[in-house]
Amino acid sequence: MILIISDEYDWSTNIVIDWLAYFQVEWFRINDSDACELSVVDSKTFIKMGKTTIDVDKIQAVWYRRGFISVGQFKKLKVPQFNSYLSHNKNVLHEYLQYKLSDKRQINSYGKANVNKLIVNDIAKEIGLKIPESYIDNKLLSQKKYKKTITKPVTPGFLGSINNLNIDSYTKILQKDRIKSFNTSFIQEYIEKKIEIRTFYLLGKCWSMAILSQGDSKTQVDFRRYNNDVPNRNSTFQAS
Repeated sequence: MILIISDEYDWSTNIVIDWLAYFQVEWFRINDSDACELSVVDSKTFIKMGKTTIDVDKIQAVWYRRGFISVGQFKKLKVPQFNSYLSHNKNVLHEYLQYKLSDKRQINSYGKANVNKLIVNDIAKEIGLKIPESYIDNKLLSQKKYKKTITKPVTPGFLGSINNLNIDSYTKILQKDRIKSFNTSFIQEYIEKKIEIRTFYLLGKCWSMAILSQGDSKTQVDFRRYNNDVPNRNSTFQAS
């Protein structure tokens, strides 16, 4: 059986599951919003979700897409220190479960899920890859050097609202005349693109896809602002 760890809104997970069903491969999906319990009986580990119980020994492979397995549920009390203790217990259970899954065949893992974009940029420079000029700034100093600059999150994206104000963390072009102050941010030189190439590494090979996002004003700066009415064209890509 293949264990899939994802979140309930991830459409690409659904597509992979469709192929697993087509090839009649047994799978089980756990989303980060699912409440699970962990139990160990006679050195055997089990994950219980609703009415389903999974024997970890019967899991042959794990695909970690995103999210986590929420094990060790507890009710918050009015004592912050004790809540902190219970939260630590929950983390220990989750760590133990990851340890039990670590000897399975895996694609991705929870422990390597969060990469530091700043470190990745440094490594890219060291190995000779070309990247835009980058800054960590809170005074718009980099704006003086280029006609256009962009800002993007250094942590996983945020979507939500604060005081009825919608907030997102898409890549944006900085408009200096509209900004009075801001927190320390990741800023890069804006480079006009001909096409956008996304490359995935899997099992020793690189697979590239071209996203024709530059012709749509909605997706021109960040293709994740999907145009569902007229979607960007996607195509396989191979450098000549």
